[in-house]
Amino acid sequence: MVRLLHLTQRDGDTLHEALKVRMADLPAALLRSITWDQGAEMARHLTIAQSLGAPVYFCDSRSPWQRGSNENTVSLVVARLGWSGRLVPAA
Repeated sequence: MVRLLHLTQRDGDTLHEALKVRMADLPAALLRSITWDQGAEMARHLTIAQSLGAPVYFCDSRSPWQRGSNENTVSLVVARLGWSGRLVPAA
């Protein structure tokens, strides 16, 4: 399952609010943990973990094997949306 978030800014407050709204209807059994890459928007990870009731884990820099399906999912989403974030027709 992939849930995309539209962030108007890349900061911790914006991410926190967007995650609360986007994950509100997700069953607790599906939200067991969150694994993130490094990024400034993750600054409020403790507050986000508390709000969502799921621990947040960070991957080590330059360790794509720790991100598992994240790397594959990102490449599929970018192939579909492009880096601009606009939907493009399927090839």
